[in-house]
Amino acid sequence: MNKKQTDTFSERTKRTWSLEEYNDIIKALESNGCKKLKTRTEYTLFKQVVVTENDNHGNLQNAENPCATKPERSGVISPLCGAKGTTDTPSKVYSKPFLAALDVQKNEGLSDVIPFFGVIQSERLRLNIGLDTEFQTFSCGSCSRKVLSVQMSIAISDYLLRYFFLIDPEYQEISVNGGKIPLKFCLADILADLKKSLFHDFPLVLKRDIIYRKYPSKDHASFKAVDFTAMADSVIPITIVCNGGKADISVFRRSKYDIDVIRNLSEIQGGWMSTQNIRFKAENDRNYNYYWLVDLSIHDTLGLTPAENQSLSSLGQVIKHPKIELPKNTSAHMAEFAVTNPVDFYHYAVNDADIIILFCAELFLRNHSIPITLSSAAAVSMRQSIQDYFGVLKRSDNDRLYRGLELLDEGIIRPKEESMKFLKATRYVPLRDNPDALLISEFFEEAYTGGFNASFYIGWITHPTTDFDLQNAYPTAMANIIDIDWSKNVIDFPRNYNITLDDLSSPLIPAVAIGDFDFPDDCYCPNVPVPVKGGMKIYPLHAKNVYMAGPDMYLALKLGAKIRISRGFKCVPLKKDGKLSRCLSYAVANLVQDRTKAKNVFKDNKLIEKL
Repeated sequence: MNKKQTDTFSERTKRTWSLEEYNDIIKALESNGCKKLKTRTEYTLFKQVVVTENDNHGNLQNAENPCATKPERSGVISPLCGAKGTTDTPSKVYSKPFLAALDVQKNEGLSDVIPFFGVIQSERLRLNIGLDTEFQTFSCGSCSRKVLSVQMSIAISDYLLRYFFLIDPEYQEISVNGGKIPLKFCLADILADLKKSLFHDFPLVLKRDIIYRKYPSKDHASFKAVDFTAMADSVIPITIVCNGGKADISVFRRSKYDIDVIRNLSEIQGGWMSTQNIRFKAENDRNYNYYWLVDLSIHDTLGLTPAENQSLSSLGQVIKHPKIELPKNTSAHMAEFAVTNPVDFYHYAVNDADIIILFCAELFLRNHSIPITLSSAAAVSMRQSIQDYFGVLKRSDNDRLYRGLELLDEGIIRPKEESMKFLKATRYVPLRDNPDALLISEFFEEAYTGGFNASFYIGWITHPTTDFDLQNAYPTAMANIIDIDWSKNVIDFPRNYNITLDDLSSPLIPAVAIGDFDFPDDCYCPNVPVPVKGGMKIYPLHAKNVYMAGPDMYLALKLGAKIRISRGFKCVPLKKDGKLSRCLSYAVANLVQDRTKAKNVFKDNKLIEKL
């Protein structure tokens, strides 16, 4: 570059686009085969349909618009695996029939190879949308960031529907109070296109047909809001999924005319996610005659991946859909890159949204409910394994057998916010037909403590040390846990009793007590945790009135401690087929087997193994 070119480039990186450059990008995208769907003051919306090859997820090629072969009166397009029309008899029963059109899967998935993924996949349907944004950042000035584009991708069968929002230069600024892009407009435009081109049964609600109800407010005055319970059959459930989405979610407008999405999000594992769904109506036309009723959930892939494998590149490796790499330092000059290379900018941008939605689709099926975190998904898998072990179908039976809990229904409570429906007040309580169940729960809750890692020596160690890295240490410990027979009363120890190893011949005996302990003065590492102010726990030589679990008491006795309990008991072990019942052994064995299989099948994909 000569000096004049260098100066011009430098100036362009300090701003975004002129209106002329914005229009030039629009023309370039149209010439590249992107269909311009709509122009608003805030953005120009483009659409592209691409097909993913079954044998190579990363190989995308332009596809003909599948709408051309849509059967008459069908709710879905025919190329999507020949999904059934509205007059056909469905093979599944759906709570919301209009969502059936979204439940079109590709031929093979992870669940066909690894059973774990089949267990964690939900039956509930939602319109899942992968979200990504592109920015121009600035090092100085009142505005440090401007949004250039918002891209959303939807996966159905072997097709990807890409929606690309090119942001008008006047609406790119992002402040501490949010951006200028109304999320409800973006979703309304997508839903309108889906209804027009693919899914005719999507419910568009006439203004006069919306049912409202009065809700009490703090000042005793009532306010009117949409009755989402009464309108349940017309509510469209949508999940937006991001990757490190704090920057993405913050581009949307936060005003009195919009639902403040951020106020409804919690930070979980580094990402912003909704723990309660956000309900709102979005106008479909400028005359406010028709509306979409939306039940929105926001998730982040940060909750679905290990800390060391959270990047889009790592997710792309799972689905064999690589992230597009840009030349060095391009990300610092995205506005200029979009002007000089609009088509490359587009492909780079939409590809990130593609990766997000294809990753979720591979793990949890296309347009099926996505868990907030992988640990919650693993909990679902464990619960299902435990139900299989006990041979029960109902969750309530599993709760009684394994957890010693039952669900108590306390009636209906009023909602605190407009977006919430009336809720049933329910809570889990220890089995009421066995008074000792409450006693067991309370004692073990008090005695419970988590893992502990510490250095017990300060200074330079000159002699050799050994660091043991035990394979499957946690699963092994879990596999040894004996189930409790919650229907039986406990076996009490005598009051004010000096317990010995004759009473606790094994650390696996389900026992718990409250009492005093004294370790020998020369004991290097006493093991009984004692809570102190601030929520911390210490490990002293002597203490009084401490709750102690059976394994802690067993090891303490082995270390020479004297333990005098004021109240304590052993639980009656549950028997299954004449043997001690160990449901966790069965559950973790299934997980270990699946992990071993993943190691063998996906040798070149470490993330699958970790998942």
